[in-house]
Amino acid sequence: MNRIELREVLTAEGIRSDAYSLEGGLYEDRLCIDEQYGAWVVYYVERGKRWNERRFDTEDEACRYLLKLLRQDRSAR
Repeated sequence: MNRIELREVLTAEGIRSDAYSLEGGLYEDRLCIDEQYGAWVVYYVERGKRWNERRFDTEDEACRYLLKLLRQDRSAR
């Protein structure tokens, strides 16, 4: 899965677009995915800082992890 496919799944499942960023960044109160130095990173942004950062070797692993987190978050719908 890549970020384009992930966006399609999130839209189809009714996940709010303001609950995540697929382009990285420091968007407040969002789960984000970003590519950094050849690795993929998923993190949550709160108060301008990255929290619960987790690194992955592939875009597929990172996208599937982000999807799992968003599906578990009831406030994302």
